[in-house]
Amino acid sequence: MFISGVEEVLDSLGGIPLYQFSDANPRKLLPKAVNLSAAISSTPASSLSEDIVIAVPRDKLLYIFTSGTTGMPKAAVITNLRFMFMAVGVHWMLDIGFDDIIYNSLPLYHTAGGMIGVGQVLLHGSSVVIRKKFSASNFWTDCIAYNCTALQFQHHSIHWLNCRLCSSIIALFIGSAVGSAAPLSLYSLAQQFRHHSIHWLSCRLSSSDITLFIGSAVGSAVPTSLFIGS
Repeated sequence: MFISGVEEVLDSLGGIPLYQFSDANPRKLLPKAVNLSAAISSTPASSLSEDIVIAVPRDKLLYIFTSGTTGMPKAAVITNLRFMFMAVGVHWMLDIGFDDIIYNSLPLYHTAGGMIGVGQVLLHGSSVVIRKKFSASNFWTDCIAYNCTALQFQHHSIHWLNCRLCSSIIALFIGSAVGSAAPLSLYSLAQQFRHHSIHWLSCRLSSSDITLFIGSAVGSAVPTSLFIGS
């Protein structure tokens, strides 16, 4: 998917190290690129401890592709500290622990799936179920099949998640949901589980607001919005 784009600027990269990752052996490995899949498979776990010791909070951990506020593409710098803040914040707000199983059908190259979702695994020992591509028809059945206790959603997918299964069955094990959606859209979905204690957290960074819905065991979902910035 991204190979053709990288090929166009390959000659201008100079001596920048190039790593190529895919689920299987790449059908086309770019010149001088390191097969990251093979490198990860051959790396012993014991060697990671040496890298962790020398790391500092403001070291660059990764880059997240974003359109930015201007609409022009750019790579957002994610430091160790920024990654930890985002993952730890969701961990404490939704009480996601090491015994939780998170259903993640979001792209891992964006913040929600790759940082908030996977961060629970790396920092808190939770488990994650990863679906390569979002599927509305399989969303809830996957959650049940893998005994997921937490889930992730995104604004473009939440409209397709009208529960096609009995909400009482799903609510037996789903305790938390985190993602990005307009308050009214999230409220509509949360209403389907209004008789169960499910915590819904929506963070829309573009509009600088955080919306929290708490599903009551005896009544309806109660919306609470915290606005940060303008």
